[in-house]
Amino acid sequence: MGSVRRFNSLVFAIAALALSSCVTGPPVQELAFVYTDDEFGRYAVDGDATVTGQAFLRQRGGGVVVCAGAPVVLFPKTPTFDRAVEAAREGKQPMPMAGADERFKKVARIATCDAQGNFIFERIPRARWYVFSRVTWEVADSAQGGELIGEVDTSDGGEHRILLTDANRVH
Repeated sequence: MGSVRRFNSLVFAIAALALSSCVTGPPVQELAFVYTDDEFGRYAVDGDATVTGQAFLRQRGGGVVVCAGAPVVLFPKTPTFDRAVEAAREGKQPMPMAGADERFKKVARIATCDAQGNFIFERIPRARWYVFSRVTWEVADSAQGGELIGEVDTSDGGEHRILLTDANRVH
């Protein structure tokens, strides 16, 4: 039971709290995360789409670091999360005014990047989604890397591929 609680906490923490830079400590912007059944209903079922992808960042000097072992979160692209993502892209830390809504835990999906930075989500409903991951490394005891967020539209079913790269960096 403890691992289920940790998993649920991780899902919300990554998607809602970790949309901002942990390195620079941006100012907090409290957001009212108010969900409606209309907003979440289409995301709570299994579907016929697959999302595959890879997340990586380029280092100065030409090296590439992938998200190996890091979680990747697929979460609904809805008005509620549009505001959170917009705040993160503006360099603010989106924080829920109250605790996580249990419905979010039913619609977000988590995968783990393999050693090459690849990930896959299967049986995804037809809808628009955000895809979030982190790519980090250390140089001389200093954290490097960042958070990546992209969008994918599975409205037509089938398989969709997304690359999270420097162009998708949140900060």
